[in-house]
Amino acid sequence: MTDTDLYAGFIRMHLLDHAAIEPFFGLGLIEALLFHGDEFSAGTLCCLLRGLGKKGHLASHAERDGRSGQRAYGITEACARQLAAPRIRVQEFSANRSTASCGTSPRAPSISGYSS
Repeated sequence: MTDTDLYAGFIRMHLLDHAAIEPFFGLGLIEALLFHGDEFSAGTLCCLLRGLGKKGHLASHAERDGRSGQRAYGITEACARQLAAPRIRVQEFSANRSTASCGTSPRAPSISGYSS
């Protein structure tokens, strides 16, 4: 399992957060993700953006600047309304992480090969 597999849901939420702030171009998003320490190839990012578009979370359109063209991405109104609930859940998970224990209880059987 790679880090990208592990953080796929978080990365999608992060992309939608960027789109909720303002529309973006792929290259600008790659630079913003690098700022946060996440490195993605254009191909990987393109697949993520296309998937979010197919699910109705992002809308895109082509913009031309002379001979070159770029695709601009923005959040859909439906997704913008639905984004509040996952944000609250992420905050709840983060807040509970320091207070909740996922360790083994004294009565829980140990699983060989795993350490707590």
